[in-house]
Amino acid sequence: MITTHNISDKPLQLAMDYAIKKIYSGTILMPIYIDFSNKLIHSHGLHGRVNINDYNRIPSSINEESRGVIRDKYDGWFHYITLSNKFYNINKKRILKMGSYWEYNLIYGETNTKYYSRLCWLTTVLTHELSHACQFDINDIGVTKYSTICLDKNISKNWCKDIYEFDAEKQASVVRVEFLNFMKESIKGQVHGR
Repeated sequence: MITTHNISDKPLQLAMDYAIKKIYSGTILMPIYIDFSNKLIHSHGLHGRVNINDYNRIPSSINEESRGVIRDKYDGWFHYITLSNKFYNINKKRILKMGSYWEYNLIYGETNTKYYSRLCWLTTVLTHELSHACQFDINDIGVTKYSTICLDKNISKNWCKDIYEFDAEKQASVVRVEFLNFMKESIKGQVHGR
């Protein structure tokens, strides 16, 4: 599985790669490019399946080797996930107070929410966008796994407007805590030299 990013925080980059491979290996088939963007200010994250041949200027963090693999092995297709730098960089207190679709304490517990608030936000948004990648890679038409729309009381009504959004949120909710734990494990391993 190929993942590339435009972030300079190496421990975070390695932690994301580690968690993505642990959770989504065999489920997401195409390469993934994760872009932390300053331009995304009204949304937390976006997913698109795009073709590298449609670009006039390919993102520089997709190196030549990855470009060749994307063109040769995947007919140019890859997943482009954009995450908001604005929301990632919001300070911890504001993340905990801001009205959002997610109840961080209920999902991750008080300790994780208090000490890993940015990772909680990142995990929440990234697992949702990666779930959209799964929808496309299952059979190329955006199939939904969870078609019982709005029957889950743990899913906010905000997600019930669209079957694909509900499906992605439901699928993400199944793996979020495990994804966060893999990210924390990777970061701790890097700190302790494992």
